[in-house]
Amino acid sequence: LYTEFPQPVAAFTSSNHSSFKCLSATRRAFDPKAKTATYVWHFKGHSGDNGKDVSLNFFPGDAPGQTRFYLNEDKTRVFTVLFEYTDYKSCAVVKLPYENHDHCMLWVRGAVVHNVPKDCLETYKGICDVRVSLVDGNICKDEDK
Repeated sequence: LYTEFPQPVAAFTSSNHSSFKCLSATRRAFDPKAKTATYVWHFKGHSGDNGKDVSLNFFPGDAPGQTRFYLNEDKTRVFTVLFEYTDYKSCAVVKLPYENHDHCMLWVRGAVVHNVPKDCLETYKGICDVRVSLVDGNICKDEDK
């Protein structure tokens, strides 16, 4: 999965928190043998808020489809992410905790963010009960990824 998504964009989430609008990520490190990866989430500032970058450091979980991660350099707090679905080309549906909330998210390649494949949307709708769009053409600019 990490191989296929070097710079994903969050298209939908189950949280209505405005800080997730225009959320994108960049893969900074990847070790296929160890099955580890580091992604930096880029939170864009809106309405006077400052943007921020947060590192998510992924490593193997205890079961198939499960991965664990810690934020930035804080290895004392480890969280679990569930990879619910991926087509390995356009999208992935993941469930993970962040800032004391569980999120069900649809991540896509930047190339399809404005035209997400129907199978990705339908699968996401089947997995995640609440769906909040994170892509807003008025505030999300491609050059700000």
